[in-house]
Amino acid sequence: MITPYGNPLCKAAVTLCAAIFVLLLTAAADAQTGRITGTVTAGDAKGPLAGVTVEVAGPNLPRKMGAVSRADGRYAVENVPAGAYTVRATSVGYRSETVKGVGMAAGASVEVDFRMETAPYEMEEMVVSASRHAENIVDAPVSISKVDGEEIERNSAGNTFVSAIKNVKGIDYTQRGILNESFNARGLNAVLNTRMLSLIDGRISTLPSGGGGPAGASDPTTKDDIQDVEVIVGPGSALYGSDAVAGVISITTKDPRESQGTTFAIVGGSRNTFKGRFRHAGMRNRWGWKVSGEYQRAHDYEVINRFFNADRTASVTDDPDPDSNTLRGGFGLYYYPDDQSRLALVGGAIRSNLTQIVNTGRFQWKDWDYHYQQVTYTSPDLYLNIYRTADNLGDSYLLHTKAQNRLAGVPPDEAQQRARLIGESSLWGAEERYSFSPSRLKEIHFNVGVNFRQHRPNSTGIEGKKSVSQIGFYGHSETGLSEKLRIVLASRMDVHEVYGAKISPKAALVFKPRSTAAFRATFDRAFRSPTIPEQRQLVRTSPTTVARGNSRGFRFGSATGDPLPPQFADGIPKLKPQESTTFELGLKGVFAKKVFLDLSGYKSWNRNFISALRPIGDLARGIVTLDENGNPRKEEQTLTYLNFGRLTALGFDLGVDVYATDRVVLKGNVSFIEAGKLEDAGGIPQPFNTPRTIFNLGLSTGDFLVKGASLDVSLRHVSKFDYRSGVHVGTVPAYAVVDLHLGYRTKYGITYRLSATNVFDNEHIEMVDGARIGRIVVGEIQYAF
Repeated sequence: MITPYGNPLCKAAVTLCAAIFVLLLTAAADAQTGRITGTVTAGDAKGPLAGVTVEVAGPNLPRKMGAVSRADGRYAVENVPAGAYTVRATSVGYRSETVKGVGMAAGASVEVDFRMETAPYEMEEMVVSASRHAENIVDAPVSISKVDGEEIERNSAGNTFVSAIKNVKGIDYTQRGILNESFNARGLNAVLNTRMLSLIDGRISTLPSGGGGPAGASDPTTKDDIQDVEVIVGPGSALYGSDAVAGVISITTKDPRESQGTTFAIVGGSRNTFKGRFRHAGMRNRWGWKVSGEYQRAHDYEVINRFFNADRTASVTDDPDPDSNTLRGGFGLYYYPDDQSRLALVGGAIRSNLTQIVNTGRFQWKDWDYHYQQVTYTSPDLYLNIYRTADNLGDSYLLHTKAQNRLAGVPPDEAQQRARLIGESSLWGAEERYSFSPSRLKEIHFNVGVNFRQHRPNSTGIEGKKSVSQIGFYGHSETGLSEKLRIVLASRMDVHEVYGAKISPKAALVFKPRSTAAFRATFDRAFRSPTIPEQRQLVRTSPTTVARGNSRGFRFGSATGDPLPPQFADGIPKLKPQESTTFELGLKGVFAKKVFLDLSGYKSWNRNFISALRPIGDLARGIVTLDENGNPRKEEQTLTYLNFGRLTALGFDLGVDVYATDRVVLKGNVSFIEAGKLEDAGGIPQPFNTPRTIFNLGLSTGDFLVKGASLDVSLRHVSKFDYRSGVHVGTVPAYAVVDLHLGYRTKYGITYRLSATNVFDNEHIEMVDGARIGRIVVGEIQYAF
């Protein structure tokens, strides 16, 4: 087996890429070269435009060349060989501009200026996460959507990026509490959902002590520091590995080179909601910095569960604390060697106090701390990234375990102490990626990379080894077969310390009959490895019930000495990774100059599902699991995770944005998914845990009635669905929610906002055993200078 310890392959790859980089620079320096410079301005009279990407293309280039405009709008591309070139400028929210036939003579300096005109948001949108390099959203070989930072800010009731993606095509959003939200895509939702990978500036955003589930609203990244969010719906394992079986959420934070100044905001409203946040960023010479912070509090929706003893003669409640709050902050220090490269040191931390739903019941977070540190280097060809995330459980405890302890006669304080989970776990990650086009094969573009992850669980509730590692190697190529047809190929091999090697291939054909529309056909194979709790959990949930991970399988024995029934003779095998194969057809483009359409139809074949915690054995008949020494675990009801079943799912996602005017956008999307019959279920009654239909309708305006005013209205409808995850079993009734957001930006840098979610106060649940969600109204004042 390939082992990732010490990561020699990553070190060798870094050395090799560095050597190639130096050789390329040397070759360019030896040639007779010139420079392309210029100024980028905004066509709407806003003056110089910073952060615009300027790329130079031509047959004589030894490597990809380009620059990013500075605060004064100036850019410079150095060491351009003699020849004829095409120069292209792109920026979010503006139409791309292209100048062809730019001639370069040896030693010359050529001036190429750009005047960028505003464009309807998605007509000229650029995305990065689909292919690991910048491309027009129409060209992307996946179903991808993008939400920008301004849209996130306009929702004052939203806490983080999770609130902003609730209406994105294909997303199954769940509100669990005022400060607690989650998301999924394409079925098989769960309390602990690890089917979608969350990345923030290339850092995997998961809770190390939470089983690898996405940090989501519990990440330290502040709302004002988010530049944009890219949402890939559908398998992404070929580029991102085992946690991307259903999609990828990729968040980019603001760069001080492009976003400088200071912002303060105060929010207040329903249920004692209060939020205060700030961000400051600046630059001097080639150095940049930023710092941000945010405090949130609210009186959460109250859900109190009652527990009974065996004969129901006594009962207790779990008494969660409804007063939720979070305190988060982050910093960044940046160095820019040139206009194309960046070295960044960033970090952040959050402390949370709130109630979380888990497989076995509910978890009271009390001073739960989560923090990260990260160093990245970015250039046009080379990307290096190393980071560490860690969390500390503080004084957190399991509410249901506390209640069971009290039923057993334990005093309340001691019952809570016994229900605590203690420890600090961490995740180390590193990645190197190199992009290139061979000099004689300019129509082919390659991305190759390697990344490494090591989970270091160190908390009560987890047994066995103190680290689990995996390493992944991937390659991605795009080949232009003609002016209108290209093929995309990708493959990744992940080597897991426990589960060995898994390969995730991908192939896509993209046909572009015209510049503003594209058809695509894709094939993907993806997988999900069992999480740390699914492998090595060890939690006593009641005096007679223990939840155990399934990394070794189970054998059964008889506590009474009687022979085992046949169905228990072979025991239970250890968990295997879940696998998914998907074929997808898509159409994306701009029609009639004002309509942006994105349609995806897919069919997925899934097998080796990983169940939620389930009881095994038959305690009433004395059939129990055996420990490592072959001794019966008498009087223990064991809960564990099982592989089961095969299932085919068929669905489609359709999104339509109509740009009625330059200031009014009508939005709508619908997602439909139909699950086939669950085969080889082994007696496990597992529903699909996903609504059959979700649709969203919305309207967004700028300069509404008066200059600087904005209005956003949305309707979200979710159909009824059955749900089973751990102890949470039942049905979620259909519901519909209307949200309203108003804003007014003054010329003095002050913005007033009013947000109302669930305007008509339609109290409803969005998950089994979840809170009944009602109306929330908040107001905000923001000052930027």
